[in-house]
Amino acid sequence: MFQRVVHNEASWKKPTIGRLNTKIDKGYIVENGFGHEDWNFSGDVAKDKYVHGYSYQMPKDSSGNFIIVFAVYTRGIGWSVCGYYENVIFDSAGADFSDSILSRRAEELLYLRQHGSLGGEFQRRSKATIIAKLKSEKSFYRLKVSPNDVHSLQVPVNLSADFTNRVETTGKRFGAYFSTMTEISTNEWKHIKSVISDFVDQPRLDDFSDGGDVEFPEGAKVQKNHFSYERNAQLVREVKANFLKKHKRLFCEVCNFDFRETYGALGDGFIEAHHIVPLSESTSKRNSRPSDLALVCSNCHRMLHRKRPWAGGIAELKGLLKDRG
Repeated sequence: MFQRVVHNEASWKKPTIGRLNTKIDKGYIVENGFGHEDWNFSGDVAKDKYVHGYSYQMPKDSSGNFIIVFAVYTRGIGWSVCGYYENVIFDSAGADFSDSILSRRAEELLYLRQHGSLGGEFQRRSKATIIAKLKSEKSFYRLKVSPNDVHSLQVPVNLSADFTNRVETTGKRFGAYFSTMTEISTNEWKHIKSVISDFVDQPRLDDFSDGGDVEFPEGAKVQKNHFSYERNAQLVREVKANFLKKHKRLFCEVCNFDFRETYGALGDGFIEAHHIVPLSESTSKRNSRPSDLALVCSNCHRMLHRKRPWAGGIAELKGLLKDRG
């Protein structure tokens, strides 16, 4: 089976901010509040010791075990696979999640609301009523699978245009609706598996790391501490969401490079975060703020770290690029 899901920047382990007003998922997100499938790879195990993934639909014949491929669709790019389940059992009763799991999920939705990224009925609810609504919708979490049969990808992997065109023109099976679950052939599954094999169950690549050894005159310890300081995932997500809200896309603040324009679905949502003030000039107890970070491409990030001091380095690097024409 082939199931479309919403775009997500946390490997479908929790809902992510900044999507409510984007063109990609806007209608679905606004209507449903968020993407319930955002938790499909969270690893949350229900009381029956199984992972339960979200699917609005069930196949005509739900007997037996299934393989379900999850993918995002981007207009002009096509389908990108983000993971799959093996040996899936369709369970119409849905998931009986523990109170602790539901409480955490409710807190994640409240975090979305704080950042203007929660739509539908959820945006008007308290934590208690969000938990109650999630309980009432447990029957939609009907994809019952062993944790060992849950396979996420390091990055969403784009399927070839030839493959996308072939399956889309065969009875228009891969339509434009998020909730449509579609049967695919064994050969189509084998093709998908061959394309994604190098990325299955690999550690996720973050989008704000140093990308390798960087020259730090202060020494390796400062380098390690600095990048640990930069890797505040929640802060980076907030900075990216604010940037998207303002500019409608992510691009390097130095050279304007846009990963999505160049790399398609693979580059969607990718950018690195650079801490403007050197760690050596900050106290260890100081909390980072969104204004402390700049979004840059990998090349500019490395150039910014080649020199000390780098405070104000973005303007300097912009000037260097301008001077070189």
